[in-house]
Amino acid sequence: MAAIARLGRLTTSSTAFFCCDVQERFRPLIKFYPAVINVAVNMLAASEILEVPYVVTEQASRVFGHTVEEIDVKKASMVEEKTQFSMVSEAVAAHLVAQERTSVVLFGIEAHVCVLQTALDLRSRGIDVHVLTDGTSSQNTPDRLTAFRVLALSLLPSPFS
Repeated sequence: MAAIARLGRLTTSSTAFFCCDVQERFRPLIKFYPAVINVAVNMLAASEILEVPYVVTEQASRVFGHTVEEIDVKKASMVEEKTQFSMVSEAVAAHLVAQERTSVVLFGIEAHVCVLQTALDLRSRGIDVHVLTDGTSSQNTPDRLTAFRVLALSLLPSPFS
């Protein structure tokens, strides 16, 4: 029973939605990108209805372009430029603390790099992480599937922690 409690229940008052690097340059490269974009758009709509913060990151936007036009970043609570793999910059971490968020629903690209590093960084800060697999992908299917396996092992509670 303790393991289930540690997975964390989602509540609107303690959850933030994290949209990782869903940028224009990646459109022709990422497997299942239309599904990733659709999930990101739906989560933005949910964030408005539920009043849940929606954080968007853009990886080196001068190189990879901005967030795809389907996602209206003006409605996001925060848009952060990044040049590291993880979404968890000092500004994003401060935003989570200021908003008193202890859970994150995470989606975006690439599953095996930025999404994985974000999940690991959030967990190391004591934040519960829930990855939307239908809204998360990579350029290659094996990378995507491997990332989901690693995430499943990394996010499960451990009897040793």
